[in-house]
Amino acid sequence: MLNRTLDQVIQNLDEEQFFRINCHQIVHIESMQTIHEYFSRRYKLELIVAPKDE
Repeated sequence: MLNRTLDQVIQNLDEEQFFRINCHQIVHIESMQTIHEYFSRRYKLELIVAPKDE
C-alpha cells in the first residue's frame, strides 16, 4: 500500500506509458485493449488483465 495520493504517484510515472482514467485509477497504456464511446461524452475501456500467478 502506498501512503501517497494518485496525483503524487502519477508525477513519478512516464506519461507516455500510464494514463489516469478517473480520480481513482491509473492504467498502463499497453493494458488498454479497446476504447468505446459511451453515454454523455464518456468512454468504456476494455483492459487486458494479466493472469494471477499461482
